[in-house]
Amino acid sequence: MRSSTLILLLSVFFLSCSGEKSGERSPSTNQREASTTAEDTSQVREPVATEDSSKPAADSKLTPEIQFEREQRFGSTDEVVVGTIETFTVDDSGRVFIADRDQTTIHVYNPDGSYNTSLGREGKGPGEFSGIGSIKIHAGMLYAADRSPFPLRVHAYSLDSWEFSHTIPLWSNNRGAFEELNGKYPSQFYPRDDESFLVSYSRPGTDYLDEESFLHYYMQDENGEIISDKIFEQKDLRYLVYKYPDGYTVAYTFPFLEKSLFAISKDGLLYSARSKEFLIKVYNRNGKYLREIQHPFNQTELNQSELVVNTENKVRRKMINQHELPEDWPALETMFFYDENRLWVSTIVEDNEVYEWWILEDTGEVITKFEWPRDHPIEEVRNDKLYARETEDETGLEKIVRYDIVMTEQR
Repeated sequence: MRSSTLILLLSVFFLSCSGEKSGERSPSTNQREASTTAEDTSQVREPVATEDSSKPAADSKLTPEIQFEREQRFGSTDEVVVGTIETFTVDDSGRVFIADRDQTTIHVYNPDGSYNTSLGREGKGPGEFSGIGSIKIHAGMLYAADRSPFPLRVHAYSLDSWEFSHTIPLWSNNRGAFEELNGKYPSQFYPRDDESFLVSYSRPGTDYLDEESFLHYYMQDENGEIISDKIFEQKDLRYLVYKYPDGYTVAYTFPFLEKSLFAISKDGLLYSARSKEFLIKVYNRNGKYLREIQHPFNQTELNQSELVVNTENKVRRKMINQHELPEDWPALETMFFYDENRLWVSTIVEDNEVYEWWILEDTGEVITKFEWPRDHPIEEVRNDKLYARETEDETGLEKIVRYDIVMTEQR
């Protein structure tokens, strides 16, 4: 008999490339297609402009129009076949680093799309991975989390020589001195300019099925020692739970459930939001509240009956039927900083084929807005280039596609 509790800690992407139906709204008959082709020819995308109601009428500044020119793809080549892309990042020179979940390595590509090298391999030794988690670029180094299943250590590689440099333990030796960390594990890390790391801790989903849980953020040094009191906290993911008659339990997170968003600006400020509304709180590097950014936003009504119809999995349908759901979809989906210290925020709109992206100054002023297909998620913006994850129709292989960002001032 199945007596243990099983938690499916799966992040459901709304209208994902895999065609997952859970939590999806019915497709629009007016589907928007990304302006991409299998070959690397340049195309210009002209996103739909949206009215900016957040600016006062007296604002005489020019509102930029934004276009995207497709430049280059990164992925499987004649030299290498890339498996499932866990995540990717880009350095200042335009080199692309793809974490391959299946092959447990990091593929490195030159800006022209040619293959350069690979970093790390499967194993438990220095510079090796049981599983690859987040990868980040900072101060001439590539930092990559070794996840098994929690990121208990981070490997550092030189961007100049590709040599493995050292390992930073995240599983802190002095965590026992912090009562709030009891039962929690490292979940994310953020390198800082002073060679310290901001590390978030969370509890496994099995520990808080129907309960509220929090992410706790602490500063750690390169030896893994916690060197600060708690910086701040965020609410963790929510799950819907279904219990079988024999006690077997499953939990699942859906895109209509609110979540926490987090980003760090170029000058080290912490930006925190809950997805249910367009409200972003700003803290200094030590967690002191500074200000907030808020914009009016009309959320899309959540139709529970429609969700049930469009959810194929029987257990997930029961979860949706048996729980009280929010009245509306969340306002926000994603939030990150561009290297020019501009905040990019994707919002959930009525057209379920696209997100409406807002580009903000770090002070919150709206620069421009545009729409982008949900099934081509934007994951990185650097050096006036946008990088999106896409899937080739013919092969089903994932790839990273680079677009040039062109802004023109318009009244």
